[in-house]
Formats: sequence, C-alpha cells, structure tokens
Amino acid sequence: MQNVIRQISRSRIGPIIVKPKPIVEPIKIEKVKLEELDSILKSIKTTDSLRYEAIKEYAGGVCMLCAQLPTRLVSYDMDGAQLVERYCEKCFEKQKWDK
Repeated sequence: MQNVIRQISRSRIGPIIVKPKPIVEPIKIEKVKLEELDSILKSIKTTDSLRYEAIKEYAGGVCMLCAQLPTRLVSYDMDGAQLVERYCEKCFEKQKWDK
C-alpha cells in the first residue's frame, strides 16, 4: 500500500521544466480599436464572458494571470515549439524574469 502512495505522490510533482530566456514584445492595438474595446468594457451590459471574448478579439487573448487587457507578449522557444504568454502591465512587473 505504501508503495502505491509513493508512486502517486511522485506523479503529482511531475518534471521540472526550465523556461529559456523570453522574448518580450509590446502588444500593439490601434487607437481606434482600443477606443472601441474601452467602450465595450465600460458598458454596464458587459458580462465577464463578453469581456473575455472582447479582449480576446482585440488583443489576441487575456493576461494569463488576471484575465485583464494584456500589454506584453512573452514568447519562449521550447525545443521547436513556441510558448506564448500574455501579461498586463501589473502582472508583467510582478514576474521574476532572468536578466
């Protein structure tokens, strides 16, 4: 029985993945589109799901930590696969980046 418990607890930890140095780019949204998005987000009738879809449509996705409007696109080359993350300014500043 103890042997089974050890195997389960080891599988929960999983492998430790070290991310390579990120490539950080600002997310560029045209001024007109940003104004449209702002009016949608300020609307009283906007639900959380509509908010998420609107941000996704205008910015390509939401901040991966807080689901707000992202301002930074962070990408990693993971052995031939591209890992892309979006962050708002507040969450981007909180992250510990290797410099």
